[in-house]
Amino acid sequence: MGNSLLCVLGLLCLSSLVCCEHTEDKPELVLIVSPSWLSPGASVTLRCEVKPPSAGWAFYWYKAVPDISQRNYRYELLPDSIGGTVEDFYIIHGQRNTAGYACRAGRGNQEYLTDYSEQKIVWSQETCHDVVLEWTEAQTRAWKQHLQ
Repeated sequence: MGNSLLCVLGLLCLSSLVCCEHTEDKPELVLIVSPSWLSPGASVTLRCEVKPPSAGWAFYWYKAVPDISQRNYRYELLPDSIGGTVEDFYIIHGQRNTAGYACRAGRGNQEYLTDYSEQKIVWSQETCHDVVLEWTEAQTRAWKQHLQ
C-alpha cells in the first residue's frame, strides 16, 4: 500500500510539471502610455515593462478592438510588431481617436509568450467633439426648471 501511494503521488507531481504552468514563475507585464490624454494627431508612446525585470524579450503591441458578439475585446497586432520589437516601447504617430492598447512579450526558440498586459486607454480630445445631444421640448423645459 505504501508503494502504491508513493507511485500515485509521484505521478501527480510529474503530471503537474508536464501539463500545467506554474503561475508564480510567469512574468507580469505593465503597460504605460504617455500621454494618456492627447490632442488629435499627436503621438503616443507605449512602454511595456516586464516584472520582475529580465532581458531577452521581444515585444508585441496590440490595439484592443471591441467585439460586441463576445461582449469583450479582441486584440489586433499593430503594424511593425508582427515579428516582435527588441525595444520595450512603441510610438504611434498621428493618433486621432480614443483607443485601447495592450502588450505581450515572448522569448526563446519555441517562443514562450506571456499573458497580455492590462489594457490601457489613450483618450483623444477629438472624440468628445463628435457627440451631438438631441433633447425633446419636454426635456428642455424640465432642465430649465431644474436650474431655477
